[in-house]
Amino acid sequence: MPRLHAPAGGASALARIRDHLTEKSIDALVEIIVDLAERDSALFRRLDMAAATVHADDKTLEARLRKAIDLVTRTRGFVDYRGAAGWAEGVDAALDALADLASGGRAGLALNLVERAIDRIERAVEEIDDSDGHCGALLHRARDIHFAAARAALPDPVALARNLFTRETEGDYGTFDGVVALYADVLGEAGLAEYRHLASDAWAKLPPRFGAAQKCHELPGGYDRLKDILDIFAERDGDVEARIALRAKDLSSPWSYLQLAEFLPRAGPR
Repeated sequence: MPRLHAPAGGASALARIRDHLTEKSIDALVEIIVDLAERDSALFRRLDMAAATVHADDKTLEARLRKAIDLVTRTRGFVDYRGAAGWAEGVDAALDALADLASGGRAGLALNLVERAIDRIERAVEEIDDSDGHCGALLHRARDIHFAAARAALPDPVALARNLFTRETEGDYGTFDGVVALYADVLGEAGLAEYRHLASDAWAKLPPRFGAAQKCHELPGGYDRLKDILDIFAERDGDVEARIALRAKDLSSPWSYLQLAEFLPRAGPR
């Protein structure tokens, strides 16, 4: 979370405040913080979630965090520019709690909950004036938490591959774009093989496209995302011919011709 800018002379004032607080007992500090939390709903939610992660059992914690995620991601109508930062601050506080769980013994719980957070943030995007990019930043952070939780929890790699593939190919905001490279170690050989199978099967069902007349013909999965996924695998294999074939399948725009033409010199002699 960004810090508020201190007023002029703030550095010396903060030093005095810090010195003052170090002289207080733990009980006195607790009373100060609780008093602030009673008047600051964002601080209250942050402290409540932090306390829950320490003291609640898994079932209680999941229910509490799920409720908190639903509460802070709710928009209650359109959120204008002035309200967007406050909305994002509440969501970020919920992500703080998930980040604390992601690297420990409750990583599996964090994995499920952060997916819920991602889904709800993505649904909220259309109801928020996101001129400052709050939603994009939240989604990027949530994806990082998801990755950390997956590394710690080590879920079934085939199930993870199917989940990530669906999110990458069907997501509207690119939250999971390029996850094959990022999650490679977590997916392992079994997960990568499943990911490749899913992408190859979907790609095989797409007909070649040539000319502007076919440019608007879209099928589930999309050409670009599937091409990018399979290109990662072809590059890993050093299969230049496969990489050329991927680019040659969709020549429905001048841009696609340019991409192929720019790639050919880099590919070298065949």
